[in-house]
Amino acid sequence: MARSLCAILNNLHHVLRAARGYVTWMCEVLELPDPEIRTPPEPSVLAHEAASYMEHALDQWRAPLRDVGDDRLYAPEYRSRWKSLYCIEGMLVRSCIPIRHLFQLEELLRRHDALTDRAST
Repeated sequence: MARSLCAILNNLHHVLRAARGYVTWMCEVLELPDPEIRTPPEPSVLAHEAASYMEHALDQWRAPLRDVGDDRLYAPEYRSRWKSLYCIEGMLVRSCIPIRHLFQLEELLRRHDALTDRAST
């Protein structure tokens, strides 16, 4: 696997793992059921499994917080896994950062594919 593609897949794996971690943390601190988001595929197989995993993760992301009232989104604050304090709304905002990375990764994959196509012709 090309070195740049390996880096892209490693970053994508990190983004997917983080997205899973944010929602599981929110469910834990709100004492909600586990959202049952599978661990993302390893980078070595991610190119072939990314689409189905992302579909699964998005499906599981939608439900857990649906019935959480506004009063629980802003207070109290909870200690994150890295020891910073966040309310649920703050963690939701933070969780958007990996989505931005996904857009950046998609662009890198398009560029990689274009370069690979040009090199093979």
